[in-house]
Amino acid sequence: MNTIKLAGLIVTVSVIASVTALMQIPPEFTLPVHWGISGKADASASATFALFVPPLLMLALTGLLASLKFLEPRKRHLAQSRVGIHAIFWALMALFIAVEAGYLMLANGFDVPMFQLIISALGISFMIMGNYFGKVRSNFFIGIKTPWTLCSDVVWQKTHRLAGKLTLAAGLLTSVLVWVLPTNLAGLLVAGLLVPSLLIPTAMSWWYWRAL
Repeated sequence: MNTIKLAGLIVTVSVIASVTALMQIPPEFTLPVHWGISGKADASASATFALFVPPLLMLALTGLLASLKFLEPRKRHLAQSRVGIHAIFWALMALFIAVEAGYLMLANGFDVPMFQLIISALGISFMIMGNYFGKVRSNFFIGIKTPWTLCSDVVWQKTHRLAGKLTLAAGLLTSVLVWVLPTNLAGLLVAGLLVPSLLIPTAMSWWYWRAL
């Protein structure tokens, strides 16, 4: 089974599971959809909204992957990046699957630490993406796209090698520390580790370009 078909199957199963869960809970049932940096839920939404957002995101991501061969001008680079792009795709799919699984468990009465689950899943996704950033060649859809990375393959490669190292380390630390730190500190992992692991290479792409 190829990637698109498998992803489509996962989306279908997620939708069926969501519909089944909605049939078993009251119409007024709500689920948390946003957490403050303290780790406490500060916004909720209907179960319908919460349960169907992850499958919709997975569907959109699958549609993008299926469309890349028609949309991407640098088709040779796209072909050379197949392994890396598919790995990044599954890293993001795993994140959405984890969120969907957490919501399904909440809807079925289980006590799930959604805040920690989401940040840990995000960290694991960063680890996977970091391991494959260096295998993605210059393109207009996947990776760190700045004027300097897009105009130079050398700058693209240096930027993504740095991004790979930083996101791998940040993802590993985040996925572990979120379960160790107090809840009110765990939220700082996103701002202190994950976001900088992408912002630093983005800024450095200009420096690499200047050094050519």
